[in-house]
Amino acid sequence: MAAFLAENYAGSGQHIGRVDIRILLKSDFEKDDAYYITECKRIDGSSDLNKKYVKEGVARFVTEKYSSYYGRNIMLGFVVKKIDISSNVKLIEEIQNADLSQQMHGNFEFIESKDVTESYKCMYQIQSGEIELCHIFSDYSSIMEK
Repeated sequence: MAAFLAENYAGSGQHIGRVDIRILLKSDFEKDDAYYITECKRIDGSSDLNKKYVKEGVARFVTEKYSSYYGRNIMLGFVVKKIDISSNVKLIEEIQNADLSQQMHGNFEFIESKDVTESYKCMYQIQSGEIELCHIFSDYSSIMEK
């Protein structure tokens, strides 16, 4: 059974969301709200999963469903089918920039490419200021069952 980490307490034992990975820094270990969040999504180049990456991933940070103590967090795309990651990133960027909410808009800036991983960063304007998301796309297609 997967352990989910509660995020943004809404009272009466309710939490607004469940994060995939919470990263605590040793220097801030005693601060309850000081952590980075990594949200994970599958990517196969399809419109369906690209939309989920934006609507059920990026949106959780931009709408502040997930907190952002440091103003930076990570979106991790597990690429499960052999695709051109760079081309797919452009499609994801188009989906988020077509959203009616201006908060969802942002431009992916290429950071680096190493072996089977490509990294980008994107700044988003949110109600409390701005947030930077690092988008990391890792190609796992070679180990996925056919």
